Amino acid sequence: NIPHVSLADNLPDNLKTQVCGKVTSYPVKVYGRKQYFYFKTENERYIVYTSVSDSYALYDEICINGRIKKIVSRKYFGNFDWQNYLNLKGIFYQIDADNIFLVKRLKFSDFVLKIRNSFIKSISIFEKDTAGIIKGLVIGVKDDLSKELDEAINICGIKHLMVASGSNISYFMGLIYIFLRIFNLRRRLLAFFALCAGFAYVFCIGFEPPVTRAYMMILVAGIVYFLKRNVDMFQILCVVFFLSVIINPLSLYDPSFIMSFLCVYGIVTGYMSWEKIISGIKIVPAFNSGDNSCLLYTSDAADE
Repeated sequence: NIPHVSLADNLPDNLKTQVCGKVTSYPVKVYGRKQYFYFKTENERYIVYTSVSDSYALYDEICINGRIKKIVSRKYFGNFDWQNYLNLKGIFYQIDADNIFLVKRLKFSDFVLKIRNSFIKSISIFEKDTAGIIKGLVIGVKDDLSKELDEAINICGIKHLMVASGSNISYFMGLIYIFLRIFNLRRRLLAFFALCAGFAYVFCIGFEPPVTRAYMMILVAGIVYFLKRNVDMFQILCVVFFLSVIINPLSLYDPSFIMSFLCVYGIVTGYMSWEKIISGIKIVPAFNSGDNSCLLYTSDAADE
């Protein structure tokens, strides 16, 4: 018989058990045949290692049969401490899964997963490293790079470029907004469809901090615009920061989260200092109008 874990108790190492909960990240391949993803129950967070090649969507409800172990310290390139990184995310145990059973999947999660898998399949026509770079830039997936290229990127210190950045959501929603204008829809309806498409994209990426921050800024800026409130982008950035911390306090320990907000803080304050000069420069008329200018503040701000 497989005992169920009481997560309030101290867990003995290498305990064979069954744990049920929700998937909180898309699976990431590691060198070899394994992949890992993040998983949480009501009281605990885990990193799950499995040889099962099935795709899992965000917030899938699953049950896992496997062994629970304490995460051991590992040093990677640049003296990166894997144990400390996971501990700051609130993850102290790993599960080596033998079997995984899907209990429930949301229809929206299934819809987004199909789009994600279709995109990955569509770029498989490219050479492996080229496809890996495209996936990294568009949906933040970096696990298909060759070991040689991955090591070269680490040595050059440009790994932070291989992620989906805040600018992605700006470009994506901006293109959706411009495209839908050919149907002569009302402005509020255009904004609604663009926000819905943007949320699907953020969900597809897995709510990475830079993209989530950019989407929340656009959402709050849109609400402020339609309510005709006189609020500047610095105030919007502060509101989004505090909302993000309230939703997930552990995000304060995430370098990607901190770097994203610090970079946008610099962009916003810099723009406010040079606003009179910048506002007189006409670059692209469609993005120079008041209702679209907020997108310019969500430029690239990402870190590993």
